[in-house]
Amino acid sequence: MLYVRKFELTCINEAMHYFFLLRNYNTAEGQNLFNTCVTDLAVETKQYEMILGRVQRNGIRTKGLVDQFIGSQINGQEIAQLIGDDLVKKGLCEEAIDLYDLANNQEEVLNILCGMLSRVVHLENEPDSLRTRLQERAIVFAERFSREGYKTSPNLVNSFLKLKDLLSFFDQYHAKQYPQSLKTLQDLQIVPLRPEDLDERVKNFKNLNADVCKVMPDILLATMNMLFAQYQKIKRK
Repeated sequence: MLYVRKFELTCINEAMHYFFLLRNYNTAEGQNLFNTCVTDLAVETKQYEMILGRVQRNGIRTKGLVDQFIGSQINGQEIAQLIGDDLVKKGLCEEAIDLYDLANNQEEVLNILCGMLSRVVHLENEPDSLRTRLQERAIVFAERFSREGYKTSPNLVNSFLKLKDLLSFFDQYHAKQYPQSLKTLQDLQIVPLRPEDLDERVKNFKNLNADVCKVMPDILLATMNMLFAQYQKIKRK
């Protein structure tokens, strides 16, 4: 192990071959030593795609260095899961999304996306901002998962889709496209825009995920601003 440290950061493929010699050994926690070493190497170098490949928009994973070692003892999805877990512990949740995707752990992908989106969905888009990056990923995942089929709870799926649509709602709101924004809000069915909708919206609210509920104050404020702006426009006429 000490020998590999001399070159593991610059010669990743060679380091992984040395780690492969440890595949029959376990850590004190019972974890396969090859998996543990590759996990530490990936987190330190951040060369996730080189090591594990990546999942493309069509759902097919490109190959990574780990594929040459796949066998009865080595599983690429298990390693991706370990890396994702380690990244979450370190607070690197955005990086963990792609690792959980590689691990075919749809539930963790959506859990992290929902949690992060709830904190930024109401903001204005800026180039290369966290919101912009998450919006791009949300669109890609929604397209692919709807095509492949969702493999997690309906409540989580519903929350993810609502947060994705709320991105559009706030984009339209910040662009002062009020009619389109209110139409999007009406389709979301979370705010009563007519008195007769009140009971149903209250019932729906009880079934919303906590991540969507967190955004409600911003949704209501945006809605009141738009309605007031429209009222002023009518009054001026």
